[in-house]
Amino acid sequence: FLQVALSYSIHELIFLGLQFCSYREGDRPRCTVEELRTCAEELRGHRGRRKALRAIRYLENNSRSPMESILYMFLRLPNALGGCSFNEIVLNERIDLDNGNKTYYADLYVPSCKLDIEYDSEEFHSSRSALSKDRERAAHLEAEGYRVVSVGYSQLTDLKAFRNLARQLSRLIGKRIYIRARKFFENFVALRDLLLKKGNNIRSRFRRIHRNEVPWHSGVRTAYKLYLAAWNRLIRHPNQPLVLTRAP
Repeated sequence: FLQVALSYSIHELIFLGLQFCSYREGDRPRCTVEELRTCAEELRGHRGRRKALRAIRYLENNSRSPMESILYMFLRLPNALGGCSFNEIVLNERIDLDNGNKTYYADLYVPSCKLDIEYDSEEFHSSRSALSKDRERAAHLEAEGYRVVSVGYSQLTDLKAFRNLARQLSRLIGKRIYIRARKFFENFVALRDLLLKKGNNIRSRFRRIHRNEVPWHSGVRTAYKLYLAAWNRLIRHPNQPLVLTRAP
């Protein structure tokens, strides 16, 4: 993990870490977030240590699929890394119903409001039997006071659909999305690149992000003006550091 830290973008590194700490049902994870953190803290002097520790801050155990990991990143990462900053989210939390007689696992779970966010892939959730099981599962959970939100692939690829999803979750969680970080724009696009399997193409820091490439959350209009001002300064003075970050 530390060896690839310098050559990977921060989003690729977080995604890789989530896969390291993931597992399929019946298997055991390769390692845990705690083990990764302990290893990184002990390897003082390693060139990738600082970046690895930064990525580890956003890792969570128990992802069960790459798409769960990417959905988690869109919702959990801070605004400065392109996410919605819903920092209570945990992965595959166990939920026991009927005094333990019925057990479910929430793909993404927000404990404070008993919110279960399910990623429904077309591969496993489009058949009649799967849809029937999903409805039955949702009914059981809602009867016990849980709220269930299903998310499909199109809600991540379509900006308008993603914005509506983010607003819905914001209301349910009770946390407003307000963008203040000018880094949000380049990092949201980098997250989209990762989703669309373009994550290996490091985005040029000289490419201007168009406003139509990001969802217009609250605060985006003001933050985008700050981003454009910083980008214009970067173009005029490309050798000055800390105007915009290098591509994530």
